Amino acid sequence: MIERLVQIRKELLAFVLIMILGSMLLLAWQYVIKKPFHEYKELAQARERLEQLVASGETITEKIRQYRQEIAVLSKKLRGEQPLLSSEEITAHVIGRLDKISADHKVILSRVTPGDINKVLMFEEVPFDIEVMGKYADLYNWLYEVTVQLGPMVIPQFKIRYTPGAPLLNMNVKLASYKLSDNEI
Repeated sequence: MIERLVQIRKELLAFVLIMILGSMLLLAWQYVIKKPFHEYKELAQARERLEQLVASGETITEKIRQYRQEIAVLSKKLRGEQPLLSSEEITAHVIGRLDKISADHKVILSRVTPGDINKVLMFEEVPFDIEVMGKYADLYNWLYEVTVQLGPMVIPQFKIRYTPGAPLLNMNVKLASYKLSDNEI
């Protein structure tokens, strides 16, 4: 066996030994060193973040207050400007808000027809079929204000019609107002 090794060229033997050593190092990294190294790195980052928090004087109470404010903002986005109303009360509330928004934007509210309340996942959907009349810019501003003030609301469909000779455009809008189900609150 040793005679055969002596006959192998030294360059080839060196290459094979380097490959074996490299493979052993790679396997050692993969199966022994890699996981503890990453854990050490994560712990070092966590320690650095904690040291920054201590150095900045930020307390847990301040963080809790900050998170509560963020939750309030997200809750407002989820519920919109609407107060917490039952699904039946939403209809009256939406009609009243539509009337005020229409007056503010010089849009004539011709018709509001509420649909049946549907359950969609964890929300109750209250659809409305609305017809309004006004100038294009006023209708656009009205639609924007409706989505801001009555959110979360979806506009699955709208149609604008122009009648020749008429000074105002007609717009039919289907709106769907969403509210967390009473079971989810």
